[in-house]
Amino acid sequence: MERREVIKNIALMLGGTFSAPTLMAMNHWEQSTRPVSGVSAFSLTENQQKIVAEIAEAIIPRTGTAGEASPGAKDVGVPAFIEMMLKDCYAQPEHLSFMEGLTSIEQAKFLEMNASERLGVLKYLEQETKAEMKARQVKQTKMGQ
Repeated sequence: MERREVIKNIALMLGGTFSAPTLMAMNHWEQSTRPVSGVSAFSLTENQQKIVAEIAEAIIPRTGTAGEASPGAKDVGVPAFIEMMLKDCYAQPEHLSFMEGLTSIEQAKFLEMNASERLGVLKYLEQETKAEMKARQVKQTKMGQ
């Protein structure tokens, strides 16, 4: 499973895409930490932050080759970036969609699973997301005809 494909599918599953909002978030992340006007009160609980961190780390794990270690998602602050991006660049409908996906993962007791079980859950969610996105595409195609 390629990282880029997984990232894209997880993003779609959780209700968003990496496009203009991502670019805005990256720009905001680099320039300052001041809040954007009109920002909602979106925030994750500590448990939800841990889940996001573990999912990010599964997608971008810490690796080591030829004696050199590459940092993982947690090492470079990806979980905090995800929360900031959602808060600063997405509206309430996307927040709700993301929270629905996160709640279902939380209810499955994701943090209590071992690495293999977590990977299985993520692969299952990837398959479900692909099927849902295909169904939406077919529906949109039929509506456009």
